[in-house]
Amino acid sequence: MNIIAIIPLKYNSTRVPGKNFRLMNGKPLYWYIFNTLSQISLINKIICNTDSFEIESMVKKDFPHVEIYFRPKHLEGGHISTNLLLLDTIKTLNLKDKNNIFLQTHVTNPLLSKKTVEECINKYSQDSKSDSLYTVKQLQTRLYDKMGKAINHDPKELIPTQNLDPIYEENSCIYMFSYKVLKEYNHRIGQTPSFYIMGDIESSDIDYESDFILTETLMKLQNKKNKVIIVTGSAGGIGSSIVDYYHKKKWIVVGIDKIFKNNTDIFFEYDLTQNNDFTSCINDIIQKYGRIDCLVNNAALQICKSWDEYNEEDWNNTLNCNLKTCYSLSKSCRKYLKESKGSIVNICSIHAVATSENIGLYAMSKSALQGLTKSMALEYINDQIRINCILPGAIETPMLMKSINRSKDPTKAKEKLKIGQPKDIAKSVYFLSKSKFSVGSSIIVDGGVSVKLSSE
Repeated sequence: MNIIAIIPLKYNSTRVPGKNFRLMNGKPLYWYIFNTLSQISLINKIICNTDSFEIESMVKKDFPHVEIYFRPKHLEGGHISTNLLLLDTIKTLNLKDKNNIFLQTHVTNPLLSKKTVEECINKYSQDSKSDSLYTVKQLQTRLYDKMGKAINHDPKELIPTQNLDPIYEENSCIYMFSYKVLKEYNHRIGQTPSFYIMGDIESSDIDYESDFILTETLMKLQNKKNKVIIVTGSAGGIGSSIVDYYHKKKWIVVGIDKIFKNNTDIFFEYDLTQNNDFTSCINDIIQKYGRIDCLVNNAALQICKSWDEYNEEDWNNTLNCNLKTCYSLSKSCRKYLKESKGSIVNICSIHAVATSENIGLYAMSKSALQGLTKSMALEYINDQIRINCILPGAIETPMLMKSINRSKDPTKAKEKLKIGQPKDIAKSVYFLSKSKFSVGSSIIVDGGVSVKLSSE
């Protein structure tokens, strides 16, 4: 099954002028739904159906992977039904393949969560009897028709509303359907649909000015409830595991890397060998979430050469990524970590205390990072910010595999190692981020390898 998301996005809005690109908590309204869908690996393609070159420019700037489709002139205007727009998009882009399933939502549903979208996709894919899916809001309140006749209760017997049989309101947040259903019924809901129940807050839809204000307020309150963690190197083996672990703990996860991966709530693309200015990044995080609770300096560059082979570029790139970034980002976050009484966890390496040949710059930078951790910990604890580091041993990551494959006999080299899993490091990070009494600590996580003397 190939999931294709289609988002209608017009320039003009009648009841709330310019609402689709109006700023909500520092981001244009459209940003939220595209950001949410971009985090979902189950979605194969995202298409923005628009009537505006200006919108194309704005969307492409933030989400270059989104495909833009310009609706024809005869389908422009607020009187055109969404069903007609969808039919035209699918036909023109030749997406009528029976394996294509379409997911349609609106930018006016900015509180729609990644979890809800994923659960809708999974429910639809696992239900062979349903030809479509739509989302609803559950109502358990006393309702009457226009003649004043009770619809779902007996006025003579006022039982508690929570005991009423629920009825459901179509909330227009998500529709899933095939081209066959859309063409045959001229509707996104087929003959045998299923529905997914959403909560009141997440169902918020912006039709009027009051809706915009209320949704923006709800978003602020919602974001401030959850703790926020920043993870550099978020696309790597250890970084991805840390991201996943904190997601399960209901934290908001901010990823920083030069590679985008669908496992963060918000992502910033940085080449940390070149760029150590995080002002814009931190401002965006604070504007959106209002807090920072933990920073994990995980990104690292490993260049394997002999000392005589290293050049000035190797030195600069290694020290920028493995050391200067940790300092610069920690400094940028200090004010906000002070407010949250948060923590910093630096991912160091066992190479800081026991190393091998042809990895000198990496080992040196990690030794320096261990020293930086202790030095900064002494100062930052005055602001109730705890800084600690972890020294992983051999962990099953792409970086380790590259190192093994460089050896003369990779199979033999792997057999010699005691290899841990990225989750082992993620658990240690979580412990240090929560520990109130760990300051300037260096925790070795290597399966006990460094305990034994090599001479024995």
